[in-house]
Amino acid sequence: MQFPAPARTKLLGVETARGIAACLVVFYHAARHVALATGEKPFGSLTQFGHAGVDFFFVLSGFIIMHAHWTDLGRPQRAGHYVQRRFTRVFPVYWAVLAVTLAVGLVSRGVFPAASELLRDIFLLPYGTPAVGVAWTLQYEMIFYTAFLLLILHRGAGRLLFAGWIVLILAAFIMPQAVADTPLQMPSGTYCVQFFMGMLAAVALRHARFPAPGLLFAAGGAGFLAIGIMENLGYLDGYASSARFAYGIPATVLLIGLVARERQTGFRLPRAAIAVGSASYAIYLMHLLGIGITWKVLEKCGLTALLPREASFLAVSVAGILAGVIGHRLIERPLIAWSRRLFERRPRMAAASGRSTSQA
Repeated sequence: MQFPAPARTKLLGVETARGIAACLVVFYHAARHVALATGEKPFGSLTQFGHAGVDFFFVLSGFIIMHAHWTDLGRPQRAGHYVQRRFTRVFPVYWAVLAVTLAVGLVSRGVFPAASELLRDIFLLPYGTPAVGVAWTLQYEMIFYTAFLLLILHRGAGRLLFAGWIVLILAAFIMPQAVADTPLQMPSGTYCVQFFMGMLAAVALRHARFPAPGLLFAAGGAGFLAIGIMENLGYLDGYASSARFAYGIPATVLLIGLVARERQTGFRLPRAAIAVGSASYAIYLMHLLGIGITWKVLEKCGLTALLPREASFLAVSVAGILAGVIGHRLIERPLIAWSRRLFERRPRMAAASGRSTSQA
């Protein structure tokens, strides 16, 4: 799952697509929540493929990191900047959501994680089930960010690492039992292939010209939707390892067409769509809280028994999206700004201290 690039590399089409992907995930979880509470899924299987928004996020993550840090490759002096940008983008708001989630669990169920589980959750270590339900995708992100750091520290060593990583994934795909229940299970998962797809998209867009980007965008979108329809109709297991290729390939084609089209002709997009896209990470992190709290309110008011399940679905879906949009404005943006000022202040303080020492 990932997430916005630095402002200088922001592409509005990508921003909007990211928002749509986040909404797909919201609809997927909202439908599951209503189905679990009522015994019937609203709108049937219409929202089943919504989990594939994560597939798009992973492809997009590979693209954004390669696109934003292309000039940093093989420049170890840029490693600190890379780590700072990734840390401030992911962790401050995640820690805020984690704190709320742990507090809710403690108050409502008297449950609090053990020390080892708490450390896993705080640092997004790639094992076990995280307290924040959607944070499993961030565990994958941490693996990718760490591997990409080696490309910045040493381009050749980074290439060897990625080549070996691809071999590991392919081997695990053929023999999944070899890595089951081992520390290699997550790094060898086919979700990781989608990061590579996004990286290849960034390289292709840097080195090649695409004369019909609109056609690529349409083909990728149609392919992604077709796979989703196949899953909804039961012809495809969307949770299988092979589905990561089925969703990842059209997502990559869609992304290439989208970026190439925006570079050539630009887009005029609704401000609301861009706003949802900007808040996509917060929506992704906060929507489960929004859905759960809203359902409890509806339940307390006796509305869950009166409203059709479709109406309840729409209510909790809107609440999940609004929770992220509001959280983005009131929590995420201030936390990112504060944490980045903190990182920028430390080198200035160190420099000032050095000058004072030399003058003394």
